[in-house]
Amino acid sequence: MKAKKYEGGGKVTKKMVEESYNKKFKESANFANDFAKYAETGIGPNGMPLSAAKKAKYAEMAKRAKKTSTKMKPAYNNVGLSIPKGESPKFGTGGKLKKYLKGGQVKLDANKDGKITGSDFMMLRKK
Repeated sequence: MKAKKYEGGGKVTKKMVEESYNKKFKESANFANDFAKYAETGIGPNGMPLSAAKKAKYAEMAKRAKKTSTKMKPAYNNVGLSIPKGESPKFGTGGKLKKYLKGGQVKLDANKDGKITGSDFMMLRKK
């Protein structure tokens, strides 16, 4: 789901749940098909020939992936839940990803506002 699309808040709809389910189902089905292809052709994902043990392993992985994809169901119990307006754990205000300071940058942020600005350097110079 795109952040800007849902930044105004609202409710989870049946269409949203089905879109999410379809995306996850296709990904799961692609894994199963890829594993089955590797086991059948004997050529791995890197283009190199597979040993008999690897072929058996890929065949088992294909069975497991196919089994899990058939058990998947849409999460209709989420329909009607509210989407937080503007502020959410994953996306910051305005639908943009939150940016965090990395490594030693935290030490440079003297006023603890989450940004490194000129005022931070002025405060550090005074110390």
